[in-house]
Amino acid sequence: MGAVMPFISLATTVVGGIFSAIGSQQQAQAQANAANYNAAVARNAATFAQQQGEVNAQANDRRTAAMIGRQRAIYAAGNLDVNTGSPLDIQANTEQIGRLNSLTIRNNAAREAYGYQANANLDTAQAQNYQSAGDMAMFGSLIGAGTSVGDKWMSYQTAGVDPFGVFAFQ
Repeated sequence: MGAVMPFISLATTVVGGIFSAIGSQQQAQAQANAANYNAAVARNAATFAQQQGEVNAQANDRRTAAMIGRQRAIYAAGNLDVNTGSPLDIQANTEQIGRLNSLTIRNNAAREAYGYQANANLDTAQAQNYQSAGDMAMFGSLIGAGTSVGDKWMSYQTAGVDPFGVFAFQ
């Protein structure tokens, strides 16, 4: 019975170290999975922002074209030449403002998409950091368990206890 307790102590230290290492690795993997998921969500949001910006810009282009059409109809109904003078200048200004609005819409969408993409990149880097930290924690747990086993082994050896009942300590 004297050799059983030291053996159990060494065995539980080894098993505890292994479970601690596995737990560290699983926790890091869960954190990395969450960060990767967040990165995917951010990439999808970036794509959606870009697409929505294009849709909004095209809608603005259609509104501008409709506004120019209304201007032309009003001028023509007033018996004005829509292709010269002030009517032409007003149509050109309306077109320029519409084009500027569409460019602004696209630019805002690109900036929004860039922000989402930057977040996705940060989340991806965070996932990699979680993986690395998990690996380090796992190895740290194993090294800690190994050190603890070594310390116990040395204390048993110093006390003349053979935890396996097969070694002859003097």
